[in-house]
Amino acid sequence: MKFFAVYLALCLVLSPSLTNAEDLDLDVETKLPKEIIKSWENLMVSNMEHCIAESGIDPKRVSDIFGKMDMSIGHLDCFAECHYKKLGFMDSDHKFLPKLMAEKISGLTEDIAKHCTSKYKNEENVCNKVLSVVKCNINNIAKQYN
Repeated sequence: MKFFAVYLALCLVLSPSLTNAEDLDLDVETKLPKEIIKSWENLMVSNMEHCIAESGIDPKRVSDIFGKMDMSIGHLDCFAECHYKKLGFMDSDHKFLPKLMAEKISGLTEDIAKHCTSKYKNEENVCNKVLSVVKCNINNIAKQYN
């Protein structure tokens, strides 16, 4: 029993580092210009209904994604993955297209896109991979507005 408790504690402590999970910086919301956030919301409009249905995300929570920078919403990972597929930001092998991402995502540079996509290239779960890239992109875009 003692071994199990120690094992569980170690798993909980080490799990963020093992998953390479990206979290949003605490002050990201205050750094990002409202027009950038609005452009991200507008980019998602054409695929919204489809991606809500495909991912199973709660439609009432979608406005919280960028409105509150809430990245803890259930099914957000597959919601983001759906948008990335529909917007053509990934090829059929789930490889990201940083140049296209930078052209279409306001505030995103190709260098940031390359950095974030390469950081998570080995993540096997495509939904997790996309959400991690999204968070990484947001963190790095926000750094430009210090």
